[in-house]
Amino acid sequence: MILCQCHNSSLLSSKPGVILDQSQSSAQHEGLERSRKRRQPELTCAQPQKEMKFGEVTVYLVERRMGKSRRNFLTSLARSKGFCVDNNLSSNVTHIVAEDNPAHELWPWLQEQGIENLSRMNVVDITWFTQSMRAGRPIPVETEHWIQEGWPVAN
Repeated sequence: MILCQCHNSSLLSSKPGVILDQSQSSAQHEGLERSRKRRQPELTCAQPQKEMKFGEVTVYLVERRMGKSRRNFLTSLARSKGFCVDNNLSSNVTHIVAEDNPAHELWPWLQEQGIENLSRMNVVDITWFTQSMRAGRPIPVETEHWIQEGWPVAN
């Protein structure tokens, strides 16, 4: 049991590792139990990982159409192989990876994000990512990997 401070009184949780918030503490007082999924902290490249082998490559995985759980899985996979994955789209990103995002939808969304050096980033399909994971290193970006439709391509 875990001792928890809510409303200036001590509450006990019957589940190890669970910290009660105000709504949960009220429910506990009323004899109601609520089950909640634990939120995993979002990791950034600056947080510890297995070993960053490829410092020259920083990947951003576009969650649109990919889904949060798949993005989390792919992030963990990439980090376990030594890739730097940033959860924030910033000017530090070198490769933007998208899955099932057509260019005519993705590029306007990317431009709305206000990234200054977007034209120098590699905006690639998930195939680049999966081939890189299979190779255990970032593979060179080829024309087949680019997501383009009359938009600038990284040089």
